[in-house]
Amino acid sequence: MDRLTRAVTGRSAVVISAIDGMPGVGKTTLAVHLAHRLEYPDGQLFIDLHAHTAGRSPVEPTDALDVLLRALGQEEIPVGLDERASLWRAELSRRRLLVVLDNAASEEQVRPLLPGVPGSLVLVTSRARLVELEGTSTLTLDVLSEAEALQLFATIVGDERGMDAAAREVVELCGRLPLAVRLAAGRLR
Repeated sequence: MDRLTRAVTGRSAVVISAIDGMPGVGKTTLAVHLAHRLEYPDGQLFIDLHAHTAGRSPVEPTDALDVLLRALGQEEIPVGLDERASLWRAELSRRRLLVVLDNAASEEQVRPLLPGVPGSLVLVTSRARLVELEGTSTLTLDVLSEAEALQLFATIVGDERGMDAAAREVVELCGRLPLAVRLAAGRLR
């Protein structure tokens, strides 16, 4: 977390950080937690791009820009992708925003949503490693260590007995994935 916080606090350039990892490892949770810790004077925007949402197609960049521009108060939205991207970048040139692009499919989906000038921060989460986004710092999340998984389990259960053999078995059966550990502990609680 500290490494990512340091990476995203430089505001002299467009800052883009991509967080990748397997499902349930905590990409969205980390991005949202970080967004709550950082202050941007003109606000924060969040959009789920639905790359891996069951029953949904990934959000097209044109549609994502429509949502983002409307969130900024724009009422007249151009039709084409290039025009929308141009208006989006013009809006961001006058603002300092934190934008979370959650659950991205690819660089192609994200690229039109990126600011063109310094001042804003974009956090992108994806199962894919988005290494082809220019100027992006990346962080790959892995499963929790056994100690971290046990601590998470104990915190949710509300009992320090979370260190016993049964708890160890549960967190290992969960693959030490934060989401799975949270669900199991929540049910036990």
